[in-house]
Amino acid sequence: MLGIIIGISSVVMMSSLGAGVKENITGDLNKLGVSNFEISIDTSPGQTYKSQDLLTQKDIAELKNMEGVEAVTSTSSTFARLSTNDGSDKMFTGTGVTEDYFKMSNYTIVKGRKFLPNEYRKDGRYVIIDNTTADQMFPDENPIGKKIDIKF
Repeated sequence: MLGIIIGISSVVMMSSLGAGVKENITGDLNKLGVSNFEISIDTSPGQTYKSQDLLTQKDIAELKNMEGVEAVTSTSSTFARLSTNDGSDKMFTGTGVTEDYFKMSNYTIVKGRKFLPNEYRKDGRYVIIDNTTADQMFPDENPIGKKIDIKF
């Protein structure tokens, strides 16, 4: 089945595609053996987009209801600075995700757990970090439950 990864700033609205075009696209992807599909806006220098180009929660819900779609997730990535109480300070790239993200990615949680459903709120204060970040920010310590200050 076709899983679709949708960037939160995606221009394409699959739900508005005609049935013939939709079948053509999914058929071509299935021939290639593609099971996940990512759509995103071109944010390279010189490219512009408007707020109406962004997908809404309603758009995402409609995509989830399409036949053959198992999961849809929106993501938003940014650069920020991480700081800990002991003064460690590092630049990082972070990605905000929704519940379906881990259904579609091949990430393995080494320590701790994935987010619980109630932790996917806009005001959520939860983060999953990779091994490299854990080793740099919390050398010789267990990072689970530690506090990190994120400055955007």
